[in-house]
Formats: sequence, structure tokens, C-alpha cells
Amino acid sequence: MSAPRSSAWSAWRWRANPLAGFVLGTPVVIEDGLLQGLRGMVLGIDANERLIVAVTLLHRAIAVELDPDLVRIERAAAGRPRVH
Repeated sequence: MSAPRSSAWSAWRWRANPLAGFVLGTPVVIEDGLLQGLRGMVLGIDANERLIVAVTLLHRAIAVELDPDLVRIERAAAGRPRVH
């Protein structure tokens, strides 16, 4: 039986693989930079390990490349639908 994983292990794993958890369709929030506050959806990961995220800007969907440390996974609140 394995021991429970500590938060230190989770933090190390995140630094070791900052793309962990980002899969096609993952809802995200941009936390820094010119697009801070926008919500989007992961379309993929490019060869340079940057996220390709679809966001809506001026009533148009655009794809942007972002460093994974500028983005966090959006967790929908229980009972509340997500709005894109």
C-alpha cells in the first residue's frame, strides 16, 4: 500500500511537468499578461510546450499561444454552469 501524496509532492510534480492537467477542451483562465481575466479552452499543446487556447475577443474566437504558467484550470462551482 502506498503512502498518501503530500502537497509538496504535488507542487514538485507541477514544476516537473507544468502541462499536467491541460488536455483538449480543458476550461482555463488567463491569470497574467495582456489577456488577463479572459476565459478560454485548451485546443492543444505546440512543439515548444506552449498551450494553444481559444478565447473570445471582440465577438470573435481566436487562438493564442500561452506559457502554461500564465494560465490556470478553471474549476466550475458546483451547481453553477460555466459560461464561455
